[in-house]
Amino acid sequence: MVIKKTDFIFNIYKEQQHKNPKIVIDEYGKNYSYNVRGRNEREVTHLLILNYKPAIEKQNAQLSF
Repeated sequence: MVIKKTDFIFNIYKEQQHKNPKIVIDEYGKNYSYNVRGRNEREVTHLLILNYKPAIEKQNAQLSF
């Protein structure tokens, strides 16, 4: 699951991670422009939440959509 990081959301999944160590929480930043002229750029952090441990750990990987 990919979701915007907020304290509330992060704490919910962090608590679940303590109950189930297979849950993986990773985060990455993303910049958005939501204006034609790009005047309103904002940076947000997203959480990537998995219910399994990936076979390959990321090493300085950049996710792009």
